[in-house]
This record gives sequence, structure tokens and C-alpha cells, in this order.
Amino acid sequence: MKKTMLVCSLILLATSGPAPAKDFPLEFKPLTLEQVKGYKWSYGAVQMIVAAKPAALKNEPKAVSAHPLYGEFKYRSDKTSMLFRLDESQGTGKGYDTLILDLNRNGDLTDDTVITPAANMEPWSNFKGQEVRLFGPIEAPAAKWNGPGKPIYYAVLDLRANAIGQLHKNPALVKEYLGNLRLRAGFCLETTVEMDGFKHKVAVIDNDANMRLGDLCRPYISSDGRWFLGAADGDRLLFIKDDSGTNNGSRCFASILYLDAVPYQVALAADCRSLQVEPWPEPLAEVSLQPHGEQVDGLGLGWESAKDQWQFIDVGVAGGRIKVPPGNYGLWCVSVSAKSPKGETLTVNGANMNSRKVFSMTSGGTNTLRCGTPLEIKVTTSHPDNSSSSVLFNWVGKLFSSESDELRIQAEIVGAGGETYSSFSLVDEHGRRQPAKPAFTIATADGKVVASGNLEFG
Repeated sequence: MKKTMLVCSLILLATSGPAPAKDFPLEFKPLTLEQVKGYKWSYGAVQMIVAAKPAALKNEPKAVSAHPLYGEFKYRSDKTSMLFRLDESQGTGKGYDTLILDLNRNGDLTDDTVITPAANMEPWSNFKGQEVRLFGPIEAPAAKWNGPGKPIYYAVLDLRANAIGQLHKNPALVKEYLGNLRLRAGFCLETTVEMDGFKHKVAVIDNDANMRLGDLCRPYISSDGRWFLGAADGDRLLFIKDDSGTNNGSRCFASILYLDAVPYQVALAADCRSLQVEPWPEPLAEVSLQPHGEQVDGLGLGWESAKDQWQFIDVGVAGGRIKVPPGNYGLWCVSVSAKSPKGETLTVNGANMNSRKVFSMTSGGTNTLRCGTPLEIKVTTSHPDNSSSSVLFNWVGKLFSSESDELRIQAEIVGAGGETYSSFSLVDEHGRRQPAKPAFTIATADGKVVASGNLEFG
């Protein structure tokens, strides 16, 4: 196995003594259409679109299209779901340009407003066969909101043209996946947090778009023990470096907030008009990241903050060490960086989906956490006849016995904590970009190259 070592420089941060609790007033800020369109401010809640009516739908207006489309936003933090329907106002085959959201969540779409596409925002496409359209503004019902301002939302429709065409030819395909509807907040609540010499402009985002702020990022754990953070699982706290959103950093909304590497207790006021921040009130566990913690510049953990109550937290790292409340944890995500020979910063991001590998951190003791480098590259190959091998010898033989000379190669990059790395970026004075595609060569024992090419990210 080939191993890769990353090396990076480290800035140590010094802070003064603890500061008292402070309330920072939150100011309502609307987002522009372009800000809502991009992912730099909020991911939003995503729901799959089908042509089958949801079981929870009690009543709806008569549809114009022969094939109206449906979906249902389900929130683990709420007992009620939110239905929606898409229709073609000009008739079947003319395009889905009307949306009804069950904003009052009563299962009846006849008492909800018909939503049309956003003004001055033409449909766009990021990939062949895709049509994306932005609906809104969508006003939040007064009964659902108790914070400052009048919040609005937008819905991003992403349809697969080929799937829609097949549905029109064969109406029996009512349960087939046709695309997604993503609901995003068109506003944020913004403040400037000043604690112990730190000064950060931050915004609270209703990322799960359930018209309520302050939802913690709680993981969903599948039956096989894998944990996930869905787009609708909690709100986000955005660190704003510029109003374009280009350099903004998004974090999980949690009960612990790290300003650089210093942990604070954070809470949103019941009326959403202020953010309370105070020094962490209890003893902390100090943890050493091994074997090369100095290369870790980002860390996410699952934290059991109360019995069987887990939340994801973004932890500040300094000098290969972290400070966390004592308790049970699981590794969630890791980011490591290094300088390339050209002076560029290479950053790789990894995730660990195993929620059953739990470890405890204690105050006053010695705690270590394995994660990050060295990174191990694991390569597997497969042939169209569905056979696979960790070596290439079998494939060379198949070239002479099979009608196909195709070989599928998959490389998996695994960190010291079992996390798998799948996101790579280079940063220099020109900005952020994806590195060149990984290259490979296949040679016989005597050095003769029989194949070469590039692997695809993802």
C-alpha cells in the first residue's frame, strides 16, 4: 500500500482570560436572489420529487398538467411534514412553473398560495438534461415565526428532463425519481460576536427551512450503524468574511461554539433577537490528535451531550490539540492541509460514517484521538464480468479470454482514524480549484506499460 504524508505550517493562537456571558443582538438581513441560488449561504432542505400523491395529502386544487408532481418535507425535529405540488400552468409538456407548499401543514393544498418563479431569474442548467428553476419569494406564515423581520424562503426546482419525458410516455412510472426540490431561507439573522479578543461576524441560518431557528445538528443513525447529517437536519451558523459569501465558513448550529480553538457555550434567545455566548462553564477534556495532529486544520465530532442525545459539533484545533466537554464522542469529519512544492495549499476532507466506534474523553486525564495523516491509498479493480481483485494480474489474463478489455479502478484514501477522504482542493493567490485528475499506469513485470489514464474524482 502506498502511503502519503502531508506537512503544513501551524499558527498558535493565544487568548486572554475568560469573559462573562454576553448577549449579541441579531439583525434581520434579507439575501439576494443570487445568494439564495448558490450554496455559499445555505444548503437548504432537499426532498425527492415523484408523480405519486403522498398519503398525507387530503385535498388539492384541480391540476392543469396531466402529470402533477409531488413531494413531502419531513423534519425529524417536527411532528408534522410539509407537502408540496408542482404543476404546469400552460398544460402538459409546457414546463413545471407553479408550486404549492403546504405552509400551514394541514395536508390541504387548497388554502395555500400558488407560488411562481422568481422575477429576473431565468431557468439554468448545470448538467445536460437538467432544468433548474427558482421559485419565490415565499412568505413565512406569521403563526410560524416569532423572530425579527418578515422571513421569506425560496424553492430551487431541479428536474431531470429525461425522467419527465419517460413519465409523459408511461404514466405508470409515478414512483420514479424525477428530481429534487430544495427549500432555502432567503434571510439570515446577523451579529458580531466579540469574546476574549476574538471578533467574528456571524449569521444564524434556518438551514432546514422549517421556519424555526436554533435546531441543533443531530445525526441520523441508520440500522447498520452509519450516521449521516442530512440537509434538513439542523440549522447552520455562518462565519461571514465578506458579503459575497465566497469566503464564508458554515458550521453546525450546536450548543458549543469554537472561536478559533476556544470553546464557548452558545444559545439562541427564545425570541430569536439575540445570541448568548459565554465561556464554557465546566471543566474540559484536553485531547491530543495523533499521529500528526499538527496537520489537522478542521475536525467534526459526534458528541453525546446527554444520554442518547447526539449532536454534531465543529471543533477548533490548535497545535494538534483540542478541548472538548468530557463525555462520549465519535469521529465524524477531518480536514488536513499541506503545502505543495509550488507553494499551493492542498486541502483534503474526509468523513467517517461509523457511529458505533465511540470513545470517551475525560477531564484531568490523558486523551488521544487518531485521525488525519498518514493517508493510505487502497486500490481495487473490477472487470465487467463482475469479478474483482486487489491485484492486476487477473485482469491482464482476461484481456486474452474476454470480449471486453475494460478495467474499472477505484482508489480509496483512508486516514488514521478510518475516515475516507473524497474532497480535494488547491488554494493559491488565484483562489480555490480542484487538483488535476489522479493519473495511473499499469505495467507488466518487465516494465512494459499496457494501460494509462486518469481517475475521476467522486
